[in-house]
Amino acid sequence: KIDGYRIGADDYVMKPFDTEVLKVRIDNLISQRQRLREHFRKEGIIEINNADVTPVDKAFLQKVVDKINSHISDSLFTVDILQLSCLAAKLLN
Repeated sequence: KIDGYRIGADDYVMKPFDTEVLKVRIDNLISQRQRLREHFRKEGIIEINNADVTPVDKAFLQKVVDKINSHISDSLFTVDILQLSCLAAKLLN
């Protein structure tokens, strides 16, 4: 059971199990995922408007977030490519 959680399992069901309990647990997991997806769709991954972030950092973070959003459906867009594109933009400025 612990090994299952360590490799990413969200839940573990012991046999024999009540099918109604299983259905409710599945519904809860799906609802949690939907809430998380909606939260990150609305709020993003990072809080750019935090008072502790300098204007220069805010501008940089916004450019990074915009770059990620513009390539969000591109499965070939990696962290390495993001890094290179940020470096290229910095060199061009």
